[in-house]
Amino acid sequence: MYFELQVLEKSRIHINHTKGNPMKATIYFSLAASVVLAACGGGGSSTPAAPAAAATPPVSVAANFVTTVPASTYIGQNAAAFNLLNAERSKCGFGLLAQNAQLDAAATSHADYLIANNLLTHDEIAGKQGFSGANPSARAQAKGYSSPQVSEAAGGSAPGAVAMGETAVRRLMGMPYHLRGMVGGMRDVGIAARQPSDSGSTVNLAMTVFDFGYAVAAGPQLMATADVMTYPCQGSSGVARSVVGEIPNPVPEREYTNPVGTPILILVRPENTVSISSAAMIKVATSATVALRAPMTVANDPNKVIAKHEAFVMPDAALDANSQYQVTVVGTNNGTAFSRTFTFTTGSN
Repeated sequence: MYFELQVLEKSRIHINHTKGNPMKATIYFSLAASVVLAACGGGGSSTPAAPAAAATPPVSVAANFVTTVPASTYIGQNAAAFNLLNAERSKCGFGLLAQNAQLDAAATSHADYLIANNLLTHDEIAGKQGFSGANPSARAQAKGYSSPQVSEAAGGSAPGAVAMGETAVRRLMGMPYHLRGMVGGMRDVGIAARQPSDSGSTVNLAMTVFDFGYAVAAGPQLMATADVMTYPCQGSSGVARSVVGEIPNPVPEREYTNPVGTPILILVRPENTVSISSAAMIKVATSATVALRAPMTVANDPNKVIAKHEAFVMPDAALDANSQYQVTVVGTNNGTAFSRTFTFTTGSN
């Protein structure tokens, strides 16, 4: 089972965890402008019209994505998870994450807490075995991470899974609410893929925890004003086939027995608004049309999690394994029209 949390803390940059994205910083841009119109008449006096406010386009802001990070010191499934996550982010242009030792420690302590207490939660309760902080931000700061800007994603599995770190990345990126965090604007990451034996437990639960953060002074990674980005994107492969086990459930009436297909995220800059006017998907090998659900936006999200700069298109049924699909999405980014067409390939799960 997989679940996610984005944390709200007081600071000069506000991270909205209820209706926003971990990269949603309240950054405002303004451009003062006015136009004076003069009326001209023949054979008589003319009076200048009162000044009228002109429509003001948003200030164009460049992207600030990170393109290089130091080599990590991860080994085993932690390394596999880190490498896959950064590869998926890089392929679609979302910027890289740097390993952070303090976030590693926070993720490890929380994974061990969950295993020891046989729990699936982002909160910890003082007095329970392995308690290290009530929430992701508290745990990170207790391990020396100086910023309160911390979010967390986690996935549980049966012990002994061979590729639990990679599987966690694939599954979390195949869930709408989690996907937002996995490609969001954080700069640092800590990863802990933990088996019960790693902490001396005999509980039948293994955990992979991702803690994300950024220094307040650095701010989040952000796309350019005019950018429209997607995940999956052109050339993505190994993409999860369906949405299964997300908490909260983005499609409450559908679950394990009849899941919807993998989510397609359409994302613009946080201060912008995205709208989707049409979407289409075909299976490339057969040209067969794939039935899609109505786009999920801030207006119809049943759990009120996503924000105005995010939208999802989801097939109405699980996609076929190891198959290529073509997607076309048409809409507007703050009123400016866009169209994106790309292909991606599903994995075996």
